[in-house]
Amino acid sequence: MKTHRPLAAVFLLAFLFAGGAATAGEPPVIGQGAGSFLFDDPKSATGKTLRVFYYRPNTYGPETQILFVMHGVKRNAGEYRDNWIALAERHGLLIVAPEFSNENFPKSWAYNLGNVVRRGPGGTLEPLPESAWSFPVIDRIFDSVRRSAGSARTTFAIFGQSAGAQFVHRYMTFTGGPKVDAALAANAGWYTLPAEVETFPYGLGQTGLPPSKLKGALAKKVVILLGEADVVQDPNFRKTPEAMQQGATRLDRGKYYFEAAKRASETLKTPFNWRLVLVPDLGHDNAKMAGTAAEIVVGKR
Repeated sequence: MKTHRPLAAVFLLAFLFAGGAATAGEPPVIGQGAGSFLFDDPKSATGKTLRVFYYRPNTYGPETQILFVMHGVKRNAGEYRDNWIALAERHGLLIVAPEFSNENFPKSWAYNLGNVVRRGPGGTLEPLPESAWSFPVIDRIFDSVRRSAGSARTTFAIFGQSAGAQFVHRYMTFTGGPKVDAALAANAGWYTLPAEVETFPYGLGQTGLPPSKLKGALAKKVVILLGEADVVQDPNFRKTPEAMQQGATRLDRGKYYFEAAKRASETLKTPFNWRLVLVPDLGHDNAKMAGTAAEIVVGKR
């Protein structure tokens, strides 16, 4: 005779299979190897749910570096996590790859532009409260992960390629990266320049961002990673007049942005601890760029 599981048991199994859900006060379960969990951002903030992919290496310990890996325009965080598995084992890294789905964070405005402003009457921009921003979600996921993993780390590293690099450099600009020990932005398609002469998203005009945030970012360890062969204008390459002013290729635009950041530090009279790293013979390739990024994160480069 066929038997049926109690409905409550069915829901429990589904919950466990999905990896469970975590909130700011309820850390996820992070086991050995690869997995994922759902993170429910507090309703006092974005109120959105994200699936977070992770990889915990065999050598994991309380002092293991925690590295956030930010996906690109395809919102494929699982694939980005997979690109880092071998590197995580080789270098001893706990990989955390949050997925900002199109459903909960639609279009570039809510993901790599951070949802920091909205359009008001006549096309003007109105700054949104920080609680509505996408960027600080990273810090809340970090707090949840470190509690679950028994980590003694109080800071983390963050890496992004392409649209993920757009997220990383804007995340640093708008938050100052208070919990970041290293930020790596690789092959971004275009940038938000650290000055108010350009209106957002090409500059900080009409965002109301206080100088203290930008000063914090400029003083952090930030690495602009560029493939010297990333010179193709593919279908995702932005060609608006404002973007083209930054350069005709991703390589040119990355160099342009780095120099703009250096000038901003001089204007603000604040320390500048950024590096520009060029990778020979490398195009727009996340998996291949990851190897160089890993060496930088662990201090081998």
